[in-house]
Amino acid sequence: MRMAPHQLTAFILLILIGLWMAQGEVRRPFAAALTQAKPTSSQPQVQIIQAQPQAIHPQLTLQAQVEAWRHVQLKAQWSAPVTEIWAKKGQDLASGEAILHLEAQDLPWQLEQARAQLVSARLDLQATQSLAKQAYQAHNQISAHQAQVQAAQAQVARIEQQIQKLTLSAPFDGYLDQLHVEIGDFVDVGQVIADYLDLSQVKLTAYLPQTQQAGIELGTPARVHFNALPTQVFDAQVDWIASEAHPSTHAYAIEVHLPHPQTSARLVGSTASLDLLLPAQTAYWVPRNALSLHEGHLYVHYVDDQQRLERLQAQLVRTQSQGVWVSLPELTQAQSLQLVVLGQHLASLGTQVIPQIANLPAFTPELP
Repeated sequence: MRMAPHQLTAFILLILIGLWMAQGEVRRPFAAALTQAKPTSSQPQVQIIQAQPQAIHPQLTLQAQVEAWRHVQLKAQWSAPVTEIWAKKGQDLASGEAILHLEAQDLPWQLEQARAQLVSARLDLQATQSLAKQAYQAHNQISAHQAQVQAAQAQVARIEQQIQKLTLSAPFDGYLDQLHVEIGDFVDVGQVIADYLDLSQVKLTAYLPQTQQAGIELGTPARVHFNALPTQVFDAQVDWIASEAHPSTHAYAIEVHLPHPQTSARLVGSTASLDLLLPAQTAYWVPRNALSLHEGHLYVHYVDDQQRLERLQAQLVRTQSQGVWVSLPELTQAQSLQLVVLGQHLASLGTQVIPQIANLPAFTPELP
């Protein structure tokens, strides 16, 4: 039987509606199965270390300039040519050891003349005193001749002192660092002839910022790290603090004195790191990646007794090669903490987490 066109159209629509309804019946159980199969989220896992409180000295590190204990410039005290040089630059000298000599010029002749005048003045004084005893000479003449003797003695002493100045000698046990003249050079009074150092000790000078001077006083313990001796640390203390800040830097100069280390390394003129140790406070050692920064403040995360993720504000006490020491002001008393070192950003504060001991490389936190 042949269908009319309108009957054929109605039949096709009926088939399409049936197919659509059948697809809906299939989709509903499939969607329900997917919903039932969707896994539920488990508690986040975090990695922790057991952090223990320690008494740690906060540390202020300054850069210091290393200087000789004493550095003097030896200057000419007489104008004359250099006639002899006995010492070499780079030589260790004992106190009083001669370095060089200047030409005496006519000083020996002047000394001979002055001594002759002194002898004559003394003879005149003796004669006057003898005549005065016999009443042949007035006593005021004795005073005049005594003055002449004193003047002659002063002249002899002055010339002898000038002759002594012709020889330049080491003022103390030390090191002749530089010698600026050669034989034949003419030097003037006040001209620098040599630089001379006392290397029995070294002096380290650093500048303490105004904002960091709290707790720094005479006797504050210090540790010195010379750049020329990177593997060695030397104990010292603050020996001097300026009472007035530098006008341009507004920082206070401080000095640390130290016996010169037994080393062939050249230290004077080099730089060093100066660690000033402040009074001890309770702190915790944490790896650097355990620190979080939020709104300009440092924080550490920990797991509390109810296995919840919490955080505490931290204050930096000391930095070291593998981590940092921080204080936790919000803790009312020192206690052991399950400190989170990994995964702290995977859960919200107050969320229960599953703590696992972190598998960190083997190392020991550095104690001061």
